[in-house]
Amino acid sequence: MASILIVDDHPAFRLVIKTHLLQLLGTQEVFEADNGQSAMEMARQFAPDLTILDLDIPRINGLDVLARMKTAHPSMRILILSSHDASTFVSRAMRAGAQGFVSKSQDVKEIMRSVEAVMSGYSVFPIAMKFMQEGLL
Repeated sequence: MASILIVDDHPAFRLVIKTHLLQLLGTQEVFEADNGQSAMEMARQFAPDLTILDLDIPRINGLDVLARMKTAHPSMRILILSSHDASTFVSRAMRAGAQGFVSKSQDVKEIMRSVEAVMSGYSVFPIAMKFMQEGLL
């Protein structure tokens, strides 16, 4: 059974993502953290298969959490789910080891497709493909 950690400082957003994950994946283990420090502690305690990580979180920012998690748990798959400008952060997230970067403005069905893809071993950087085609990345 796969386990997932959702890291976001907005409780309503975590609830929406968790609800859709449980519907999509069935009886999976879904953990939640509202800040970077708690995320690191939960990753250490539960070693989730996938972490869905916002960049703008308190205590330790998302990019630092990403780098630390990949150092401590190299096989952990990490999907960045952020409202930040992808042109600024997608390349940094890729270099830090994320397997995907999806905008919070995406439809929840598209977000869930990205979760499925990352959990299946694929990388998901839809905005990066657009930037590469336009010569911005």
